[in-house]
Amino acid sequence: RNRRPDLAGKITRIDVCGRERDSTANIFFFHMNLLRGDSDAHKQLAEKDISFIVEYDRWRGLYNDGQAHSSVALPELGLTFHAGEDFYHPLDGIFQIDSAIEGLHMRAGDSLGHALALGWDLERHDDSRGKATHIPRGLQFDSLIWLHKTLIESKAPCCAPITKIELWLGKECQHFYGKIISIDILHQLIIRQYGPLVSPQHCAHKQDHENQCDVLWYQQLYDSKVIAKRDCNTAIHNIVHDLRTEIGIAQTHVFRKIIERGIVVEANPSSNLRVGGLPDERDLPLAVMINQAHDDLRITINTDNPGVFGIRIENEYAIAWQALMTTAKLNRPQVLARLDKARKCGLELPISRKRRLIS
Repeated sequence: RNRRPDLAGKITRIDVCGRERDSTANIFFFHMNLLRGDSDAHKQLAEKDISFIVEYDRWRGLYNDGQAHSSVALPELGLTFHAGEDFYHPLDGIFQIDSAIEGLHMRAGDSLGHALALGWDLERHDDSRGKATHIPRGLQFDSLIWLHKTLIESKAPCCAPITKIELWLGKECQHFYGKIISIDILHQLIIRQYGPLVSPQHCAHKQDHENQCDVLWYQQLYDSKVIAKRDCNTAIHNIVHDLRTEIGIAQTHVFRKIIERGIVVEANPSSNLRVGGLPDERDLPLAVMINQAHDDLRITINTDNPGVFGIRIENEYAIAWQALMTTAKLNRPQVLARLDKARKCGLELPISRKRRLIS
């Protein structure tokens, strides 16, 4: 960006997507935070006693050359991050969405691609395919730690379910690590995943001296036995189905967070119908989200990949129209107003951002 400001000034937004089931969101966090000038990420980059994975060597080189920060004359980079589209269960989809929001410090004008898990019908999912789905055991473990943490933070009145989660997590800790881990350490472990990935050499040097959270994190990254246990697929545990109400509370909590921060949801009706395996427009999460948020949600309607799906933007608005007319308690003028607001949001989505000075 510093070497070619003429080009960098035209690149005002980064769109990040990956195979959600095979690559969790956190592998992108440090790169994107450095690219967007996040002060905490740059402070971590400057720490001399941290040995990062080789993928960060280019950043270290830029730092040593005084080029890690882009010019304040360039626009701040906006971000679209795809999350909550491809999931085993809505719980891990919601977990991935919240991880992206927190790990990338998403703010007003940033957007989430698809975010289907936020408008997913939990009851219908469990009844139709929930019990037949298998999930990596480690991802299920992380998702339930996150759920416990979210219920505590949201001050939800559900003491019995929280205790039930704690007992289940204790058994899983015994399976993965051979010992019980305190719930506070497990909460820290979720937050630790927002940071940079360190090298195996750093882990080997530090493992006997770091706090318990870091030791667990190192084991998840490089201990072959722990990795094998976490990667093993297992049927979704009954506890996940039993916690449908609590997952709904967490779903609402994350949804409200998106609205409060001014984060945009990029909906793609045709793509969402096909990729999500939804029977018809009435099940589209975008309709659920628009109905729940009233006028508060910032949402855009898009084509995703018109070449693959053989559609145009007019088709997408027609599908959204049909979904809202059949599911929402809205009349025709109200539905038109909702769709026009989505259209304007797409036009107004910032393509340039005022540079914020790094503290």
